[in-house]
Amino acid sequence: MTTTASQPRIGYLLPAEAYTSQAWFDWEQRELFGRCWNFVGMTDDLAEVGDYLTVDVGPNPLVVLRDLQGQLRAFNNLCRHRGMVMLQGSGNVRTGISCLYHHWNYGLDGELRRVPQLERFDGMATGEWGLKEASVSVWNDLVFVHPDPHPAPLADWLGDFPDRVGPFRPGDLVEGVRVRYEMAANWKLFAENHIDVLHLWYLHARTLADYDHAASEWWACGPHWAFYEPPRNGQRVPPDLAASGLPIIDHIDESWYGSGAHLVFPNLPIASGANFWQTYQVIPLGPDRSIVDMRVRVVPGTDPALAEAFAESARQLFEGEDILACELMQQGLGSPRFEVGPLARSHEDPILLFQQAILGFGSPERV
Repeated sequence: MTTTASQPRIGYLLPAEAYTSQAWFDWEQRELFGRCWNFVGMTDDLAEVGDYLTVDVGPNPLVVLRDLQGQLRAFNNLCRHRGMVMLQGSGNVRTGISCLYHHWNYGLDGELRRVPQLERFDGMATGEWGLKEASVSVWNDLVFVHPDPHPAPLADWLGDFPDRVGPFRPGDLVEGVRVRYEMAANWKLFAENHIDVLHLWYLHARTLADYDHAASEWWACGPHWAFYEPPRNGQRVPPDLAASGLPIIDHIDESWYGSGAHLVFPNLPIASGANFWQTYQVIPLGPDRSIVDMRVRVVPGTDPALAEAFAESARQLFEGEDILACELMQQGLGSPRFEVGPLARSHEDPILLFQQAILGFGSPERV
């Protein structure tokens, strides 16, 4: 897109159908999420042998678990007999994974251990029918999975993103609050809202008034995005965070006491400040439906009432501002007269970079 000072950039790289059509949604599930590293949870969600989490990565039902040696493993959550999904949600299967349909049983290493009435399966070699492997990797106590058993390493996927988001160690913090929101909007609208610098002055004029938006910086890290802005007026700790009463994180310095807002592509926004670190993964359910799963981590020993009060303020910001804006934009996308006008230099560039990253995987029209 070539522009000059007298020729503003107009329009998105993605068509409106990318936010409204089932064809786009199905393509994203298969070709985008099915080919990316995807966040599934934190290492403390999988603390004990046998602990597991299930996740749908595009069309792939996966399970991540901690095996008998204490290592994380990932498998396709499908029985090798008739393809039934075996585990749901989270829990512990130290004694093994059993399919409720015909009771085929698998060890935590994925090996098939027991087949009832094995004599009826002529010539079957159980050693050939273990669970199909997927991949699991960890960055900063965040657990990621990939449907491919041999993808490019997570470190390569993240690139220089870890160097841009500060010295936070979320594994040294504890989960204070978890809240799930239902959103009547496409998942991409939430991601794009998160990386839109321009809206900070307006949509969040009251709730983020303690931050110096004009002094903000952002970095494109491959398909990922990192952002930081300091407190206003030389404040050490932004007044909103100081008023929360949450203890300051002792393993960061004052240069990170402002607002960090990052995105692990495609759908994991991260936020950080002087006394909190949080993820709010946006999970696609359909072309116009999503779940936003917010998890706030704080200093160990924090008063739960303070964490809940902080989450309530975040809830007001998300529901009354960000989620509302996404839902209203979703309504606009359904109009036959929808179009995107001029885009602000620098402040809205991240949206075009995000859309460019999506198109790097193709599009329904190209496949």
